[in-house]
Amino acid sequence: MDRRGFVKVAMAGVFGMAFVPALTFAAYRGSITVIPKLPLEQFDSLGISRPKISIHNPQGELVTFDAQPLIIRRGDNHLYIYFELSRQIDIYTLDGHRVDHISLPNNINRVVDFTVDAEKQLIYVVGRQLSTIDQLSFDGTHLMTIGELAYDAPNRVNGIKSLELNSSGNIVVLCGMRQQQFEYTSSGVLINVSRVANNVLL
Repeated sequence: MDRRGFVKVAMAGVFGMAFVPALTFAAYRGSITVIPKLPLEQFDSLGISRPKISIHNPQGELVTFDAQPLIIRRGDNHLYIYFELSRQIDIYTLDGHRVDHISLPNNINRVVDFTVDAEKQLIYVVGRQLSTIDQLSFDGTHLMTIGELAYDAPNRVNGIKSLELNSSGNIVVLCGMRQQQFEYTSSGVLINVSRVANNVLL
């Protein structure tokens, strides 16, 4: 089994499902985000070295490989990158120097999407449940959970596809299960719910 095939199997085994790239809002909301997501194919142009990861393969052998970036966000002064199998989000300067990281709490073992409010030193993370957003401080402290499991309750997030920070500092959440868009303040208050077109979720 080649390295990439093994990693895909390992990730599915560890997380219970394979990683699905998050959908962004760019196709229909224009400049809604103030921390845009960069295409993964741009990573090699950033001058950043991939971190090394070592795990045991099914035969018990230790395998070391270069981790692949899964999510890249660009702020005014920093890049925020989540690498496969990582327990943190790494922070780099725009010229590619790693300066810090944000540790993820134990209850988050797979990141589907995240966004950053650098001014308030907050990060918002969607994990494998796809039904809540965890708000963390830059030191990794879990501050609150936004949203809840609610398949039948109206106006509750479920099946999160992506999230963005808008220019008001609010979190905008796209939910595929309900074909809805939710907007929350940084204190977790729901202030707007709207429908989205079916083709946005394709």
